[in-house]
Amino acid sequence: MDFLNKSFAQLKDLFLSMTPAARITSALLLAVVVISLGYLFTHEIAGPEVYLLGGEMFSSSEINNMATAFSQEGLDSYEIEGNKIRVPRNRRGEYMAALGKHNALPEDFTEIFTSALKAGGAFISPSDRQAYLKSATQESLSRMLSDWPGIERAYVLYGTKRKGGWSRDTVATASVQIKPRNNEPLDPAVISSIRQLVRGAIPGLKPEDCAVTDLSTQRTTVGGSEGYGSPLENAYIATKQYYEREYKDKILEGLSWIPGVTVTPYVELKEEMNHREEQVQYDPKGSVPVSLSETSVERTSESAAPAGRPGYMAQNAARTLATATAKGTSETETQSESTQQSLTSTTRTTSEKPGLTPERVTVAVTVPTSYFERVWRKENPPKEGEEAKQPEASDLEPIRTQTIARVKEFVATTIPQPADGTDPKDLVTVAPFPDIAPPDIPEPGLAANVFVWLGDYWSTLGLIGLALASLLMLRSMIRAAPVVSTEARAPAAASGEPGEEEELSAQEVADRKLKRFSGSRGSLRDELSELVNEDPDIAANILRNWIGTAT
Repeated sequence: MDFLNKSFAQLKDLFLSMTPAARITSALLLAVVVISLGYLFTHEIAGPEVYLLGGEMFSSSEINNMATAFSQEGLDSYEIEGNKIRVPRNRRGEYMAALGKHNALPEDFTEIFTSALKAGGAFISPSDRQAYLKSATQESLSRMLSDWPGIERAYVLYGTKRKGGWSRDTVATASVQIKPRNNEPLDPAVISSIRQLVRGAIPGLKPEDCAVTDLSTQRTTVGGSEGYGSPLENAYIATKQYYEREYKDKILEGLSWIPGVTVTPYVELKEEMNHREEQVQYDPKGSVPVSLSETSVERTSESAAPAGRPGYMAQNAARTLATATAKGTSETETQSESTQQSLTSTTRTTSEKPGLTPERVTVAVTVPTSYFERVWRKENPPKEGEEAKQPEASDLEPIRTQTIARVKEFVATTIPQPADGTDPKDLVTVAPFPDIAPPDIPEPGLAANVFVWLGDYWSTLGLIGLALASLLMLRSMIRAAPVVSTEARAPAAASGEPGEEEELSAQEVADRKLKRFSGSRGSLRDELSELVNEDPDIAANILRNWIGTAT
């Protein structure tokens, strides 16, 4: 605490000894230093500019709307970089307020449909609501395609109509206009993807009813139309390219130990879309009963007893005799029939295989010759103190042969085995190629990096420079302030003998100061100015003595 008290007392004496103008200047400089340091500590050092909305990418129409909103508010410190916008960090709120004021903020796809459903209120006809939804669909598809890489603007229009008669089915037609970036032609794969996207968003749309126009080439492609459809819409070509990508990725992954290797597979597919087999086998020795029927018939017949002569007496006598002795005859007949049907034992086998499967795969592999040299240098490192030798062609030949054999063996196990018994290694071609390294891209020099760095942080450097200049000016003013009177005693103490402790009077000090003007150190004016800067009180005494002597 004693140190702080002494320092505060010295600063207080120093401040009181200054002139009013010096006090005001020192206070202003101290305020500049404090404000500059506070700004440096609170300011983000990430750079003076930031991307708007966190670096979100915008379409061309959205950027145009944003630029219009900025110009209406007088904001011109932004910069468009591709699909992003950079704005000053300290004015980011002003730019966001301008977008919100002029309704230039990018809308979400869901917000477009929500606005379409709310349009017109509750008392709106179904046809009008359908028209709002149609417009929202067109706008959403247009913005969605405009966000694709390589597409600058996209316009989607479609229409629907109901078929004639009692059918309630609808027919849809669509037109998509694409403006690529840098006027580069659209890739057929991109056109096919665009058509698939539009078909999925519009119910009832058929491939032949969706037209995609490339505005850079003024060419229109229609899906399914002869001569205009994309080859990728053909099932054979699409499946072929799929298998070629799969084999390429697998082989490249396995040959990653060779830097710079290239792989080009060619796949031939079975042309049948679907393969189904059904096989039935019969067993001649075995049979299986299919049906069995049995029929049984039983008959019984009896004859009457013999009768007597007619008449009352005869009848009575015959009845007595028949009851006693005569009886009729009986007959029983039984008939059975059995029928059995049998089939020969059979085995039925049904198998179904997917179509468009790889039937023959050939692969071409190229290996850079620099790989052989690298392997040779690794196997034959130079001895200590010797320079590295250049390999001869005979030295690289064994490495080349061994590498090609290893590559063929690996690729042969990756591709499908041919059905005709061909050796898979015969379907693999490995060829070395001399790789010529392209010239290195020169890196930006120190001057370019310095200028870029200064362009990003010039404001921070300016504040640091202002603070340092303020500190230097404050230091110079403090040093120019009146010095404590002990400095006047220093020469006396130095010239006196050891042990002398009495203080010199003001007149003696003034006389000692006057002795400096007896020599030839310079003009009297310069010496007097120096004396005034060192000790104004002593200079005043000297002038007083001079004036008194002159009078």
